[in-house]
Amino acid sequence: MALTLEWQNKDEGWFQEYEGADPGYHTCTIDFLAKYMLKSRADALVAPLTKAVEFAWNFMHPDGSYGGEYGSRNTYHFYPHGFEVMARHTPKAGQIADAFLSAVGNGKRYINDDDRMTAHYVYNFLQAYDDYCPNRPRPIAEARTDQRTTWMPGAKMVVHRAAERSAGAGGAGYYAITNLSKGGCIKVFDNQGPIASDTGITGKLADGQVVVSHLVQTDASIKADPAKGRFEVETTLCKRRNNLPTPITNLIFRVLLLTIGRFNANLVRGLLQKILITGKPGTPYRVRRSIEFLSDRIVVEDRWPLETPFKRVAAGSDGTSIYVANSNVYQESVLCPWQEVDPSSLPVDGGMRVWRREYFRGSGHGPTQNDLATPGRGKPLD
Repeated sequence: MALTLEWQNKDEGWFQEYEGADPGYHTCTIDFLAKYMLKSRADALVAPLTKAVEFAWNFMHPDGSYGGEYGSRNTYHFYPHGFEVMARHTPKAGQIADAFLSAVGNGKRYINDDDRMTAHYVYNFLQAYDDYCPNRPRPIAEARTDQRTTWMPGAKMVVHRAAERSAGAGGAGYYAITNLSKGGCIKVFDNQGPIASDTGITGKLADGQVVVSHLVQTDASIKADPAKGRFEVETTLCKRRNNLPTPITNLIFRVLLLTIGRFNANLVRGLLQKILITGKPGTPYRVRRSIEFLSDRIVVEDRWPLETPFKRVAAGSDGTSIYVANSNVYQESVLCPWQEVDPSSLPVDGGMRVWRREYFRGSGHGPTQNDLATPGRGKPLD
């Protein structure tokens, strides 16, 4: 327990998950600690768990979905039992649990029910039922009526909610989350569902190499102006590795496990983490993304030097480039279309190519059939 609490960011409430905050795995940590608190009656856990719940509260989307590629490990995990335990201590835990329950009935929850994960969810759902807190808070939507930008410099994440207005006042609100340490990956929702999902630049260079901007880079250059709702990040484009086993590499791997792994498991684990998760083969190319939150829309602008040898460029809706057993599952936002643009057709400003998009309900970036039929939509790059 003490070691786990050392991993918590005391100001923002999240627990370190490899290279940053991952709201999905964060619910696992809440669940494990809440179970321990019940068994051991360790009241000292109430305060750190309350802080953890407050962090998770930001990532329950208005439609009841949760998490996504803006997390350090791209997961949509949601374990409800810990929130039911904590509902006796903070109303935000009950609001999160209720929002998830509504999502289940509306088909908004993520689907990861394979043969290895189903057991984890079944016992957790049953435990949540057993420890259901009868005193329920007001719905989460009633607690989010104001417009607000929440900047978390430790996690390098931004949560912006634009208050919903009447039709006569100029349109509906939205709820957006971005992670600047991941090149400005951004997902946008309202109470109907996903509005847009943009996991950053994926490009194919002239030599055929695929590069991406969505790998975690904690040293990325970030400019944050929460008062004006404007954020900017400049990040290095990294090579996208496609680590698939072959019969030979699989044989070598098993021999290593039987020899070196038998006597030094931590060494093998560290090597695998470096190869599959934390390793980032860089390139000399950089991209700058600015995000501006306006009252009725979000403006995203990507810039890169004119000499960058892009052959194709896309903004992926569900792009990931690290190995995580529980990422790349189904959730409605992954149906948002990939956007592709001819880089040579983009305008030039100050020696930089400029690709500008606007995201709002009706902008054509959501997962509906009409959106998918919109001309100019792309597919994942090979």
